[in-house]
Amino acid sequence: MNARLEFPENFNSLHAHEEANREKSVAAVAGDERLALHFDTLERSMNLFDYFARGWQTDDPDDITLQLLGIRLFNCAGAAIKLLLAGYHQAAASQAREVLETSFLVDLLACDKALIATWRQATDEELKKRFSPLKVRLALDKRYGQATLARAAHYSLLSSLASHPTPKGFRLLRPGPNEPAFIGPFFNRESLSAIGSELAKVVVPAAGNFRRHFQERARVLADYEVVLHHLEGTGRWMETFFHRPYDPAPAKALASIIAELKRASIENPK
Repeated sequence: MNARLEFPENFNSLHAHEEANREKSVAAVAGDERLALHFDTLERSMNLFDYFARGWQTDDPDDITLQLLGIRLFNCAGAAIKLLLAGYHQAAASQAREVLETSFLVDLLACDKALIATWRQATDEELKKRFSPLKVRLALDKRYGQATLARAAHYSLLSSLASHPTPKGFRLLRPGPNEPAFIGPFFNRESLSAIGSELAKVVVPAAGNFRRHFQERARVLADYEVVLHHLEGTGRWMETFFHRPYDPAPAKALASIIAELKRASIENPK
């Protein structure tokens, strides 16, 4: 009779090492104002995914389809952050590419909501023919009148560095450019900062694309609060890293609606 197998102790040891790396990573984020801003905006974006994917009650199959894509975006972002903090830099960057690809699709569907049902009901062959990653990127470039192929370049960069096995991708396995590759997770401040920044660059626009499908409901306070929370964080992030002056007007408009709804709630309690 075979002896009963126990959970391998090596996995417990690996987990302990991951958790030790996480503590170092969290401390590094807390001690770096710019990196902390990336993570703050990541949290606000994931909060938006969570709210509109779970808190927006609907029976519309198109809305539900987008909610499922929002869940995918949340899960990929969460997995990327967990992997990055634990020290799996290449795996975290691979999840960033998943976010980017899904974000492009969500952007395309937001541009033409009639496409949602087409995408949802498509066969595997139709998905390859019309909604492959390449076809989606080309459709967006055409729709926005962009001929720079910036989307393709961004997708290719993350693919070659992280998702596909390439010589270039070995860099994310090394603590430094001239150091030997490290097997397993390791803490590296440079990689933490670089990939944390890259995650924000893909997750923040993904949240913006996702939110376009869900307009705030007239009397639902939480809708406006979640959107304002995300808008304020994104504005500060864009101003810091992309030098786009923060326009407070949209946030002030939302804050005014929130204040009005709160007053109405006090004056007319249920």
